[in-house]
Amino acid sequence: MASRPNKRKNLGPTILFLIFGLAGIAMLIGGFLFMRSSMRFQSIAVEVTGTISNIESQRSSDGDIRHRTFVDYSYNGENFEDMPLRYYNSGMYVGKDIPLLVDPGDPGHISSKSGDTFGYILLLGMGIVFTLTGLIPLTVILNGSIKGKKLMQTGKLLQATVDHIDLNQSVTYNRRHPYLIYCTYYDAYKDVTYRFKSKNIMQDPGYAPGDPIEVYVDPDDYSKYVVNAEAPANPKVIDYT
Repeated sequence: MASRPNKRKNLGPTILFLIFGLAGIAMLIGGFLFMRSSMRFQSIAVEVTGTISNIESQRSSDGDIRHRTFVDYSYNGENFEDMPLRYYNSGMYVGKDIPLLVDPGDPGHISSKSGDTFGYILLLGMGIVFTLTGLIPLTVILNGSIKGKKLMQTGKLLQATVDHIDLNQSVTYNRRHPYLIYCTYYDAYKDVTYRFKSKNIMQDPGYAPGDPIEVYVDPDDYSKYVVNAEAPANPKVIDYT
């Protein structure tokens, strides 16, 4: 039987979901701060009509095309030309008139109400998606881990037998499918065979069909169980043949 799998590598999915969750929370915080800043600016800004004077297009290193919008406008008799606007959409074109928000205390500071609204809504939406994508599976994993550890401390130990090991094709972590161990336990007293399945395992567990494997169950409800998928660190063999 193979050596004990590397626990750190089996933590990969947990770390991945944690990163997603933290990224989502950061996006939510950024979105709320952006929304508060935008609303504060809108409360003091003056709306004027500007004209798109130029749109620059640049291709980034990852192949995406990014646009920079420049506008002309007037405020309090002063003309401002080719001022950068931190917003672009596909409906914009040179010569198009658009509404702008101007800071009365700093007329060179402009914004687009629709652009700011789109920006913080997008950021908040992505934050919600990332947070749910990360924290819901993470909660399930941690809850299962806690229950599993409790069963291994207080549950009934069954010596099951490995039937087969498959890849879980419905789940992918970092372009890899985790392993699943299927095993059975025959209760001769009840003449009943119980079948169990391990949790997802990222490393090859090192078991083969026919190998013994530990399963801890709730004595009152065998449907509550955990398969101990870790092989013994240094299995000892005493051969008298």
